[in-house]
Amino acid sequence: MKFAQLKKRRERGATIIEVALVMPILLLILISIFELGGAFRDYLTVSNSVRDGVRILSASGDSPEADCRAILAAVDTLELAGRFSDVDRIEIYKADSNGNQITALTNTYSFSIGDPTDCDDWNGYPGTNYPPTSRYVLAGGTTPLDLIGMRIVYNHDWFTQFGPYNGTIEINETVISRVEPEGIAP
Repeated sequence: MKFAQLKKRRERGATIIEVALVMPILLLILISIFELGGAFRDYLTVSNSVRDGVRILSASGDSPEADCRAILAAVDTLELAGRFSDVDRIEIYKADSNGNQITALTNTYSFSIGDPTDCDDWNGYPGTNYPPTSRYVLAGGTTPLDLIGMRIVYNHDWFTQFGPYNGTIEINETVISRVEPEGIAP
Protein backbone atom coordinates (compact mmCIF):
# COMPACT_ATOMS: atom_id res chain seq x y z
CA MET A 1 0.00 0.00 0.00
CA LYS A 2 2.71 2.44 0.86
CA PHE A 3 4.35 1.92 -2.51
CA ALA A 4 1.08 2.85 -4.35
CA GLN A 5 0.65 6.01 -2.26
CA LEU A 6 4.26 7.02 -2.88
CA LYS A 7 3.83 6.45 -6.62
CA LYS A 8 0.68 8.68 -6.67
CA ARG A 9 2.56 11.46 -4.85
CA ARG A 10 5.40 11.31 -7.35
CA GLU A 11 2.94 11.42 -10.26
CA ARG A 12 1.15 14.38 -8.68
CA GLY A 13 4.45 16.19 -8.24
CA ALA A 14 5.42 15.46 -11.85
CA THR A 15 2.06 16.80 -13.04
CA ILE A 16 2.54 20.04 -11.12
CA ILE A 17 6.01 20.49 -12.64
CA GLU A 18 4.68 19.78 -16.16
CA VAL A 19 1.88 22.33 -15.71
CA ALA A 20 4.38 24.88 -14.39
CA LEU A 21 6.55 24.37 -17.48
CA VAL A 22 3.70 24.47 -20.04
CA MET A 23 1.55 27.25 -18.49
CA PRO A 24 3.77 30.23 -19.49
CA ILE A 25 3.87 29.00 -23.09
CA LEU A 26 0.09 28.59 -23.20
CA LEU A 27 -0.37 32.01 -21.61
CA LEU A 28 1.92 33.63 -24.20
CA ILE A 29 0.00 31.93 -27.01
CA LEU A 30 -3.34 33.17 -25.63
CA ILE A 31 -2.05 36.73 -25.19
CA SER A 32 -0.64 36.65 -28.73
CA ILE A 33 -3.96 35.51 -30.18
CA PHE A 34 -5.76 38.29 -28.30
CA GLU A 35 -3.26 41.04 -29.23
CA LEU A 36 -2.81 40.08 -32.88
CA GLY A 37 -6.55 39.67 -33.31
CA GLY A 38 -7.11 43.20 -32.01
CA ALA A 39 -4.41 44.62 -34.29
CA PHE A 40 -5.89 42.79 -37.29
CA ARG A 41 -9.36 44.13 -36.44
CA ASP A 42 -7.98 47.69 -36.38
CA TYR A 43 -6.13 47.13 -39.66
CA LEU A 44 -9.34 45.94 -41.35
CA THR A 45 -11.30 48.88 -39.95
CA VAL A 46 -8.75 51.43 -41.18
CA SER A 47 -8.55 49.67 -44.54
CA ASN A 48 -12.33 49.79 -44.98
CA SER A 49 -12.55 53.42 -43.92
CA VAL A 50 -9.84 54.60 -46.33
CA ARG A 51 -11.53 52.71 -49.19
CA ASP A 52 -14.85 54.36 -48.32
CA GLY A 53 -13.17 57.77 -48.33
CA VAL A 54 -11.45 57.25 -51.70
CA ARG A 55 -14.70 56.10 -53.31
CA ILE A 56 -16.27 59.39 -52.26
CA LEU A 57 -13.22 61.38 -53.44
CA SER A 58 -13.28 59.69 -56.82
CA ALA A 59 -16.99 60.32 -57.33
CA SER A 60 -16.93 63.89 -55.97
CA GLY A 61 -14.37 65.10 -58.52
CA ASP A 62 -13.76 68.83 -58.24
CA SER A 63 -16.66 69.58 -55.88
CA PRO A 64 -15.60 72.07 -53.18
CA GLU A 65 -16.95 69.64 -50.55
CA ALA A 66 -15.06 66.57 -51.86
CA ASP A 67 -12.49 66.40 -49.03
CA CYS A 68 -15.15 66.94 -46.37
CA ARG A 69 -17.36 64.18 -47.79
CA ALA A 70 -14.40 61.79 -47.91
CA ILE A 71 -13.36 62.58 -44.33
CA LEU A 72 -16.94 62.07 -43.12
CA ALA A 73 -17.21 58.72 -44.95
CA ALA A 74 -13.98 57.52 -43.33
CA VAL A 75 -15.01 58.83 -39.91
CA ASP A 76 -18.39 57.13 -40.20
CA THR A 77 -16.75 53.75 -40.80
CA LEU A 78 -14.24 54.28 -37.99
CA GLU A 79 -16.89 55.43 -35.51
CA LEU A 80 -19.18 52.55 -36.42
CA ALA A 81 -16.41 50.18 -35.36
CA GLY A 82 -15.59 52.29 -32.29
CA ARG A 83 -12.04 52.93 -33.54
CA PHE A 84 -12.01 56.68 -34.28
CA SER A 85 -10.22 57.95 -31.17
CA ASP A 86 -6.77 56.70 -32.22
CA VAL A 87 -6.70 58.27 -35.70
CA ASP A 88 -3.53 60.34 -36.02
CA ARG A 89 -4.25 62.01 -39.37
CA ILE A 90 -5.95 61.74 -42.74
CA GLU A 91 -4.09 62.79 -45.88
CA ILE A 92 -5.70 63.49 -49.24
CA TYR A 93 -3.24 63.94 -52.07
CA LYS A 94 -2.56 63.95 -55.78
CA ALA A 95 -0.58 60.97 -57.01
CA ASP A 96 1.78 60.89 -59.99
CA SER A 97 1.34 58.45 -62.88
CA ASN A 98 3.19 55.76 -60.89
CA GLY A 99 0.84 56.17 -57.93
CA ASN A 100 3.39 57.96 -55.72
CA GLN A 101 2.24 60.72 -53.41
CA ILE A 102 3.11 64.25 -54.53
CA THR A 103 4.05 65.80 -51.19
CA ALA A 104 3.51 69.39 -52.32
CA LEU A 105 -0.06 68.49 -53.31
CA THR A 106 -1.11 66.90 -50.02
CA ASN A 107 -3.85 68.07 -47.66
CA THR A 108 -3.27 66.82 -44.12
CA TYR A 109 -6.18 66.76 -41.69
CA SER A 110 -6.03 65.97 -37.99
CA PHE A 111 -8.79 66.02 -35.42
CA SER A 112 -8.24 67.41 -31.95
CA ILE A 113 -11.48 68.56 -30.34
CA GLY A 114 -15.10 69.17 -31.23
CA ASP A 115 -17.39 67.20 -33.49
CA PRO A 116 -15.62 64.79 -35.87
CA THR A 117 -18.58 65.01 -38.25
CA ASP A 118 -18.05 68.77 -38.64
CA CYS A 119 -15.24 69.33 -41.12
CA ASP A 120 -14.52 72.78 -39.66
CA ASP A 121 -13.34 71.01 -36.48
CA TRP A 122 -10.55 69.26 -38.42
CA ASN A 123 -7.15 70.97 -38.37
CA GLY A 124 -6.08 71.75 -41.94
CA TYR A 125 -9.60 72.03 -43.35
CA PRO A 126 -10.19 73.23 -45.99
CA GLY A 127 -7.11 71.84 -47.69
CA THR A 128 -5.05 74.49 -49.44
CA ASN A 129 -2.19 72.41 -50.88
CA TYR A 130 -4.52 70.41 -53.15
CA PRO A 131 -7.89 72.18 -53.21
CA PRO A 132 -10.75 70.04 -54.52
CA THR A 133 -11.64 72.68 -57.12
CA SER A 134 -8.17 72.31 -58.70
CA ARG A 135 -8.64 68.63 -59.60
CA TYR A 136 -8.73 67.80 -63.28
CA VAL A 137 -11.95 65.93 -64.13
CA LEU A 138 -12.31 66.17 -67.94
CA ALA A 139 -11.68 63.04 -69.98
CA GLY A 140 -10.21 62.79 -73.45
CA GLY A 141 -7.86 65.76 -73.42
CA THR A 142 -4.10 65.96 -73.34
CA THR A 143 -4.17 66.25 -69.55
CA PRO A 144 -5.04 62.96 -67.82
CA LEU A 145 -7.63 62.73 -65.08
CA ASP A 146 -6.17 63.24 -61.61
CA LEU A 147 -5.07 60.26 -59.57
CA ILE A 148 -6.21 60.93 -56.04
CA GLY A 149 -5.07 59.15 -52.90
CA MET A 150 -6.14 58.97 -49.30
CA ARG A 151 -4.06 57.80 -46.36
CA ILE A 152 -5.22 57.18 -42.82
CA VAL A 153 -2.57 56.92 -40.12
CA TYR A 154 -3.87 55.13 -37.03
CA ASN A 155 -2.10 54.33 -33.76
CA HIS A 156 -3.00 50.92 -32.34
CA ASP A 157 -2.32 50.55 -28.62
CA TRP A 158 -1.60 47.02 -27.47
CA PHE A 159 -4.18 45.88 -24.91
CA THR A 160 -2.04 44.06 -22.39
CA GLN A 161 1.27 45.95 -22.74
CA PHE A 162 2.86 42.60 -21.88
CA GLY A 163 6.18 41.39 -23.25
CA PRO A 164 6.53 41.94 -26.99
CA TYR A 165 3.15 43.72 -27.08
CA ASN A 166 4.33 46.93 -25.50
CA GLY A 167 3.60 50.49 -26.69
CA THR A 168 1.80 51.25 -29.95
CA ILE A 169 2.11 50.35 -33.60
CA GLU A 170 1.23 52.59 -36.51
CA ILE A 171 -1.28 51.36 -39.05
CA ASN A 172 -0.76 53.34 -42.25
CA GLU A 173 -3.25 52.48 -44.98
CA THR A 174 -3.37 54.13 -48.43
CA VAL A 175 -5.70 53.77 -51.42
CA ILE A 176 -5.40 55.52 -54.80
CA SER A 177 -8.09 55.98 -57.44
CA ARG A 178 -8.63 57.92 -60.64
CA VAL A 179 -11.12 60.79 -60.40
CA GLU A 180 -14.36 59.97 -62.21
CA PRO A 181 -14.71 62.11 -65.35
CA GLU A 182 -17.33 64.84 -65.21
CA GLY A 183 -17.20 65.71 -68.88
CA ILE A 184 -15.23 65.59 -72.10
CA ALA A 185 -12.29 67.91 -72.69
CA PRO A 186 -12.80 70.40 -75.53
